[in-house]
Amino acid sequence: MRSSNRAFSLVFAMAFSIVAFWPLLGGDSLRYWALALGVAFLIGAVVWPDSLRVLNRWWTRFGLLLGRVVSPLALGLLILARRKFFVFSA
Repeated sequence: MRSSNRAFSLVFAMAFSIVAFWPLLGGDSLRYWALALGVAFLIGAVVWPDSLRVLNRWWTRFGLLLGRVVSPLALGLLILARRKFFVFSA
């Protein structure tokens, strides 16, 4: 499934906005670097979504690579846990 560049940048704008405003809940100061990145991604989504095509492609490839690494590890841990804790099962 392909992700649109606009959806990609809106998700990242929201994520950086959450990171920016989260410290306010604990009484800390705003994270301006995250707010600046969130605004940049939001402007990119609205004005020129194709400008983030390369980042979208890299992020998708990173996700696929991460899935190829994590999936076998998780499956191996499940099999190992089954063998260790259920030794006498059929």
